[in-house]
Amino acid sequence: MTSSKAHTDIIGHRGASTAFRENTIEAFVGAFDMGADCVEFDVRFSLDKALVVHHDPHLADGRNICDTAVADLPAHVPTVEQVLDAAASHAVNIEIKNGEHQVGFDPARRLADAVVAVIQRREIQHAVLVSSFDLPMVDRILNLDPNIATALLVARGDAQALIELCRARGHRTINPATWLVDDEFMSIAKLHDLRVNVWTEDDPDRIRQLAHMGVDGIVTNVPDVAIKALAAM
Repeated sequence: MTSSKAHTDIIGHRGASTAFRENTIEAFVGAFDMGADCVEFDVRFSLDKALVVHHDPHLADGRNICDTAVADLPAHVPTVEQVLDAAASHAVNIEIKNGEHQVGFDPARRLADAVVAVIQRREIQHAVLVSSFDLPMVDRILNLDPNIATALLVARGDAQALIELCRARGHRTINPATWLVDDEFMSIAKLHDLRVNVWTEDDPDRIRQLAHMGVDGIVTNVPDVAIKALAAM
């Protein structure tokens, strides 16, 4: 992903998820067509251990993803392989979903093994960031392949403690919620040589403010709006 401090990566949150149905091939292609640098998407295991792209642990009809074979999922739910095919040479942020209190929780973190296997087979380590709120999951990714960039997702907590934890575990990126990020957060992150990708921000004024602070990436539902906001700086 782009590392120049003069450039702020625009990352499509579940693709261009305002203009298109989230986490679909159309949303990812749409985000890249708008000019997004990267797309972010959520990954879970199906019943038959396929890597499928879906935010919630269950479908709209109530079926659990983890209890449904990939062949029985709705047509709009893609596999990771299909998303990577659609992304082609573009960068992607794979978020591994593994909520401890959600159905389908993976205590052995075998999702990490499956994600690493796909990345290694395709030889796309240079184009992938793997993130999760589940620290043991991103720890496992890093242990399996140190060449894969990893990020800890955070939504609450003390900035200093979160940043120090992330760095101590060897992760080079932290993905904080937008409400956590201020000048102090950025100062601490840069002191620890951490990249910062902020989620999820759609407001043009806040997007410009974050870019001015020096964040490395902004995860947004509206890549087109974000790109226009940055162009107006």
